Amino acid sequence: MLTEKYQNEKRKLYLVSIENLLAWIITGMTSIAYVSVINSIYEEDLSKASLFYGIVEAIYCLGQAFGNCFLGVFSDKFGRKNTFIIVLAGFGLDYLICSYTSSKFLIGLARFIDGLCAANPQTGSSYISDISSIDKFANNMGIFHAFGGGGILIGFGFGFLFTSIGISPRGILKISFLIIIIDLIFVIFSLPESKTMLDTVEFDWSRAHPIGAFRYFKERPFLKNYLWLLFLNIMAAGCTIVVSQFYLKLRFNLSGSTIYALLLWCAIWQILAMGVALKILIQKYGNRKSLILGFVATFSANFAFIVAWNLWIIIIGTLGVIGIIAFTIIQSFFKDETPENEHGTLFGYLSFASNISHMITKYFYSYSFSYFTSGKLNLPQIPYFFASLFALVAIRFAMNLPDDKI
Repeated sequence: MLTEKYQNEKRKLYLVSIENLLAWIITGMTSIAYVSVINSIYEEDLSKASLFYGIVEAIYCLGQAFGNCFLGVFSDKFGRKNTFIIVLAGFGLDYLICSYTSSKFLIGLARFIDGLCAANPQTGSSYISDISSIDKFANNMGIFHAFGGGGILIGFGFGFLFTSIGISPRGILKISFLIIIIDLIFVIFSLPESKTMLDTVEFDWSRAHPIGAFRYFKERPFLKNYLWLLFLNIMAAGCTIVVSQFYLKLRFNLSGSTIYALLLWCAIWQILAMGVALKILIQKYGNRKSLILGFVATFSANFAFIVAWNLWIIIIGTLGVIGIIAFTIIQSFFKDETPENEHGTLFGYLSFASNISHMITKYFYSYSFSYFTSGKLNLPQIPYFFASLFALVAIRFAMNLPDDKI
């Protein structure tokens, strides 16, 4: 009986990981395509394009901040599978609109709608939480994220291939829309629900919005330190996500296909980090020391962008992407403090907190890059200097956590 239960849990783990794989293939394929569409609107004025990109992505995060609170509570009542379907519908609408329009308003609207529905990571985390014991959660999340890393690796590979053979950025967005349809069919017909009727909780409108999130965290002051860690982690890691494509084009005049190749390199290390390093580090050093090592890796990546005099320094510095382990460890801290039947709500609120942080991060770094590269200024390294400072503060903060925190 136990063996059958274990096999069933493993099956669910790998099926939801396949869904994550497909979602990240799409994200990897479109990461440069989105930026290229925006660059074309601004006729390759990187300073203005980077600022608009930051604003649009901040709008996306604002949508997530509102939508994730609702979808987290929704998934606790109506299940993870139904939530995945809503997520993919918003995902597809965004790509369909952006593959045809050059209107800044419509691009912003599409990103906001996608943000409202963008709960794939949190729903996946809730799904993993449903099927995992406390001691297996971090390991199963590592497998889940490793599939995501594999997906982004494949996505970058497709992006590199498509740009090399001359497919336009808008063409890549259209191909991504077709993959979303495939993902939607997979979820409907292959992904089993992780929650049972006994696990569901009543849908409470008072909890399905940002005020509910603020109330939730206010009632649990013991989560405050973890919220600060979450914010510092996002601020430390966010710079490379927001401005690196503009930075690499400005400093080294890299083509879209070359940037895809560099992202491919990063994705390989991300897979190793989530699939191998996370498990080994936690078993050997525990959560606190592993978290500190993750922040150190993030600092090294930012520092590489500051001092880079040639592309090889950047390539070596990108090994710092293994710092991604920090986010999963922080998630496990939150999970351990919450009843199992409320994990959807927890991860919805956690996603709300993350997206408020991402909104601040994306606008801050895009504005900084735009400011320090416009006019007479040409200091694209400055945003990475700020990110390095946040990484150092995160290291100091993590050192105050107790060693025995699991």
